[in-house]
Amino acid sequence: MYAVNMDDSNQKNNKQPWILYAWILLIILAAILFIVAFPHMREAFRESGMAELIQSHVEAKETENLFATANINFPIPVNSPDNIEFISVSVPVQNLTRHTVVEALLQGPPQEGLIRGAVTYIPANTTLLGITLSYEIAYVDFSREFLEPTVWESTGYKLRHIQLLKTLESNFRVRDAIILVEGAPL
Repeated sequence: MYAVNMDDSNQKNNKQPWILYAWILLIILAAILFIVAFPHMREAFRESGMAELIQSHVEAKETENLFATANINFPIPVNSPDNIEFISVSVPVQNLTRHTVVEALLQGPPQEGLIRGAVTYIPANTTLLGITLSYEIAYVDFSREFLEPTVWESTGYKLRHIQLLKTLESNFRVRDAIILVEGAPL
């Protein structure tokens, strides 16, 4: 019925092995080139001093993150509770993350800020439940103590929001802050 010409299929298979041999030869040549050139490249890298520069940069970044300062903003009432100025106080933190900065804010003004007349609108027993950042908008989740009234009862939550936002803006790229209280938007 059908006659199969075995010579044609064998001829096609016989033409293909040269591609395989070419790839094997190319891989062997690349390996030989690498083996010959690698000691010279390694020595040139050592002589350039780049290894020490990279190491010192990594160490500097680690040290910078371990002992950093955060700029925390606290309000200073001027003559009346409605006339408010904000001051920035540098506070040492173990590492400069959004979480540690907000925790430093919740601790209230340090002695330097108190001397300058700083107060805080955030109740003292408020705890941070979580913080995330998405498209330069911070979502900050506080405990329900955040809702407790403070001395500045008439100001509501607007000044608390401003205090939080100014603190985040002075340390990170943040456009706005959304306050959550135990997961629910304020």
